[in-house]
Amino acid sequence: MFEDFEIEIHCPECDAELEVKLSQIKLQKNIPCPECHKNIGLKPDESPSTSKTQDTDDSLASIKQILDRLQKSQS
Repeated sequence: MFEDFEIEIHCPECDAELEVKLSQIKLQKNIPCPECHKNIGLKPDESPSTSKTQDTDDSLASIKQILDRLQKSQS
């Protein structure tokens, strides 16, 4: 659902800003820094909190419902 959502990270070597997709993190991709060319290994948190994950999922589902309603009301 949110695989194409992008987040900002910083290169651990030169602190350059990079935009990465959540799908890249999920797949544990390696990406080169556009500034220093260091290979950055992406990986999700090793032990995400189940309650925090569920809270986030619930919040995002709520936002999606609101946006859907707004879009329907504008049609």
